[in-house]
Parts: sequence; structure tokens; C-alpha cells
Amino acid sequence: MKLQLLDDEEVNVKIAFLSHLLLPIGNDALKTGNLGVVNKLALSHEFADVFGLSYNIGYDYLSSQIRQFTYSIALSFNYNSNLSFYIEPYGEYINSMSHRTNYNFGLAYLVNKDFQLDVSYGAAYGKLKTYKMNFISAGLSFRI
Repeated sequence: MKLQLLDDEEVNVKIAFLSHLLLPIGNDALKTGNLGVVNKLALSHEFADVFGLSYNIGYDYLSSQIRQFTYSIALSFNYNSNLSFYIEPYGEYINSMSHRTNYNFGLAYLVNKDFQLDVSYGAAYGKLKTYKMNFISAGLSFRI
């Protein structure tokens, strides 16, 4: 669910509330076995159609044993009307005790108004030996 709370060009801010319901189904490595919710308050600003700044804070209830506060901040840059880049550090405080920080960056190329190509990379930040994360992704998006 996404609820747009504010979209005001005069003060250059967009604010939305996002919420996801997690069901206890799917891959054993990804599910908690319980119902859960993920909530975020997301804010964004655009500057001269070249730079964008977005950030969010959130609270996730994944089970009675797993609760976490989340955050992210993303800076995007439009090279031209077809090519854009972004970088985003993000993380979570799990049960108010453990902290993990990650980052990702990527680029998107708008082939035409209905077709986009993108690639991204992300990894864990820091030297936590118990937490390793990285990914590479490529995508095709079609607007129907």
C-alpha cells in the first residue's frame, strides 16, 4: 500500500507512507513463519531536474522476536533525459541491539517512454563477519 501524503511543487517535497503485509509462505530462507508488516515514511526532493534526494525511516514487525527500525538515503543524478545514476546507503537496527549498513548503486537507461534497462550492485558495509550481503541485478521494465 502506498498513501501519498504530500506532493507540493512549491516547497519541493513529496511525502508518502508505504506499508507491506508479509505472509508466512514462500522460501524457508526468506520467511519468518509469522505475519509481519513493513512500514516506511518516504520523503523526496528534486533539484533542477538533475539531482534527486530521497530518504525514509521505517519500522518493521517481522515476528514477536524480530523488530527493526530501518533507514535509507538516496542521491540520484540525471545525466540526460535517458540516463540516470543513483547511490543509496541504507540499514537497520534489529531489536534495538544490532546494526547493519548496506549500500547500493546503479544506473537506468530509458530506451523510450515505455521501456527501460537498468543495472545495480549492492553490498554490506563494514567488517561484520556474521553478516555478508551482496548482489548484482539487471532488469528490463515495460510500461503497459
